[in-house]
Amino acid sequence: MGILVRKKDTLQVRLDQDTIFLHPSSVNPGEPTDDPILKGVCTLELTRPRRVTVIRVQLKGVTTMHGGGETHRYETSVSLFKELRIDLGGERLDAGQHSYSFSFIIPSTTAVQERSKYGTVRHTVKASCEGLGSFGMGISSLHVPVWLIANPSAQGELPSGLEVLVQDFGAEIGPLAFRVSSSHLTVASLLFMNISFLAPPALSVISVTGYILQQFTIKYDDPDLGSATPPPQKKILFYVDQTARETSHSTDNLIERGNIGRGASLPLAYEGRRLNPKPFAEIEGGREWSYSRIVRVGDDDNVRPSTLAMTDTKIRVNHRLVAEVKYRMPGSKRDMVLAMSTDVTIASCCCLIENLLLPSYVRQTPAKTPVPTNNSLSTRAIHADAPAVNVTGAEVAPYMSTGEWDAADPSHHEYSRYTQPTLNRTEKVLSAMIGERTIMFPSGLAASFAILILYRPDVIAITGGYHGVHAAIEVYQKIRGKDAVKLIELDDEYPTEGSFVCWLETPLNPTGESRSIQHYAEKTHAVGGKLAIDSTFAPPPLQDPFAWGADAVMHSATKYFCGHSDALAGTVSVKKMEEWMELWHNRTYTGANIGSLESWLTLRSLRTLELMKAGAACFSILLEKDEYAKYLPHECRLFIAATSLGGVESLMEHRLVSDPSSDPRLVRLSVGVEDFEDLKNDLEGALHRVYEVGQMREGSGALQG
Repeated sequence: MGILVRKKDTLQVRLDQDTIFLHPSSVNPGEPTDDPILKGVCTLELTRPRRVTVIRVQLKGVTTMHGGGETHRYETSVSLFKELRIDLGGERLDAGQHSYSFSFIIPSTTAVQERSKYGTVRHTVKASCEGLGSFGMGISSLHVPVWLIANPSAQGELPSGLEVLVQDFGAEIGPLAFRVSSSHLTVASLLFMNISFLAPPALSVISVTGYILQQFTIKYDDPDLGSATPPPQKKILFYVDQTARETSHSTDNLIERGNIGRGASLPLAYEGRRLNPKPFAEIEGGREWSYSRIVRVGDDDNVRPSTLAMTDTKIRVNHRLVAEVKYRMPGSKRDMVLAMSTDVTIASCCCLIENLLLPSYVRQTPAKTPVPTNNSLSTRAIHADAPAVNVTGAEVAPYMSTGEWDAADPSHHEYSRYTQPTLNRTEKVLSAMIGERTIMFPSGLAASFAILILYRPDVIAITGGYHGVHAAIEVYQKIRGKDAVKLIELDDEYPTEGSFVCWLETPLNPTGESRSIQHYAEKTHAVGGKLAIDSTFAPPPLQDPFAWGADAVMHSATKYFCGHSDALAGTVSVKKMEEWMELWHNRTYTGANIGSLESWLTLRSLRTLELMKAGAACFSILLEKDEYAKYLPHECRLFIAATSLGGVESLMEHRLVSDPSSDPRLVRLSVGVEDFEDLKNDLEGALHRVYEVGQMREGSGALQG
């Protein structure tokens, strides 16, 4: 006996566009305003004929305030309310769908979307329907969100650029200048900052800091509360002193991030890593000194768009850009602070259309992992790139081979050396599988060299491992100067000065020994160094180096990630967004880019990585004689005599051929997806043949053991 399910009448709202841009700065008293129009359709679906009296569509904005001043009082007010009535006078409507268009004019001065620790501003559209008889109670739609964004420029124009030069005369410093430049100053945009002392006396610069002062003002409706001004928030852009000189692009080590999650602001204060630091720079008297940085404004979880002057809102946000130099005069132990600042207007990142479309190369939320990791590895391999980077609408990533892109293309890729749609998707999947931000390179060695360029070590600790990495280090030594880069063993004493990288390959190629990542992480971090892991032999989920303290993880993706022996590729994964951005910058401007075909082949293979690894393995065996190892790969019928590993086909190599430092008796096997019994029989047969031939030759004196 079946169960009868009765359908219900429904009312739905669909908006033509859910993001509306307002231009309050163009509002002048007494002049017509350029107010945008919100359009949509409400659809009433009836299961049987009904008499309908009226349909109402409401646009409503609600402001909540819950953090200003010492009261911390919660207050709610309506910032926008518009209603449209469609009077039907009890008209009998047939069963089926009935659609009605609506539109609202939104004043340009309306309070725009806001979310912060001090309150929110949200807008929604909702429809309701009333009728006669049994339909008298009517029905309502769900609330549909509308995003109102303020653009400081006129309609059709991008946010204007910023060019500011502040000149002053310090009592001790003399003439000085503070220059700020940005092509479009928005949330998450790039910003150039320069501080110059034009003719200073002799002095020591201790540190240089750049930050944004973010000031909220909350206006309550309750006259007893009035307005509240919480303490300003200091959003660090950069900090550098002599202890942070080599890693000054990152403030992760200077800021306590333990309690920072999505939506929380950065701490209001920070401290350098050492007390009484040595000078960052010594300035000669009368000689000009200048310091410049290109920095990125924080994302919208940390930096909120500035409130424009004509916007009528209860929650206002203002910004001031500050450069701060701490210095010390000769013979003095007292640190002096010179601050230069300018008021700035930071627009929403949504004002630049490419920010709504480009998926990968934008500042991300500071978090342990950039992608969800609650699903299994196989699920992430299939779905991690959809729909976030699937701007083409293709369920299966297309193979695209092109160098340039049409600027009118909605994906907005301009040049393949910068971004490619399929490469973006591949890196998205890799990031989800590895658990940290990942970038691709044309080979594993290119990935290894990218880590060396990123950390620029003066000392490298390395023992054994893949011979190609040792060759890459030799190239790095040629660039830096052989005497400038020292190599030590993993278990030697680590240096306490200079930049240091511990390079740990585990499991080890080709013999498979495992090393303790946690042990070397603790030893490396104790001297302020970086731990880089070559995890090629243990792809996820077999090993998670970041869980044990790794700073960077590389894979020769040619092996397990590509998995079909038909592509060269390498990957580097890092925890810090600043390091990922520097890797991308270095890759872009050294031309170390992976091709479109290779990224497509890698993505194809990642989809089935977990299935592949169910039967795949790589291990080495030591034979009794050198000659046995030399001939065994060529006596097999199924194992292919070739280097590499991790492919669908089984491979076997005499390791001495590719790595002259290997034991001449060593043979490495990479097991593919062929039937186990077939492979076992092939190996056993080859071993018997090599042994028998060896015995025959030995007996005749042709083979010397």
